[in-house]
Amino acid sequence: MRDSLTPRQRQVLREMKRGRPEREIARRLQIDFSTVHSHVKAIYRHFRVHSHVKLLVKCFSGQGDSSYISLSSGPLASAHRRSRVAGVQHSAQADL
Repeated sequence: MRDSLTPRQRQVLREMKRGRPEREIARRLQIDFSTVHSHVKAIYRHFRVHSHVKLLVKCFSGQGDSSYISLSSGPLASAHRRSRVAGVQHSAQADL
């Protein structure tokens, strides 16, 4: 499944993982916004999702090929860790 994304699509996906909007991705990769948008649509098809949120949910839940999106660093990883910690704290308080 990994080979079905092009190298450029993998670059776009890494930028998406970092929480960057499509316009910023276009600027950073020095490509047209419409090209980025086409890559994003291809990534959605690859992962069988219809939105950025669903793509992230799929990645957080461990579905799909997680080798594409490492959530070990970046703003999304920080948010994920905070939500997990908050969930643990919330469940610990519920036990009291």
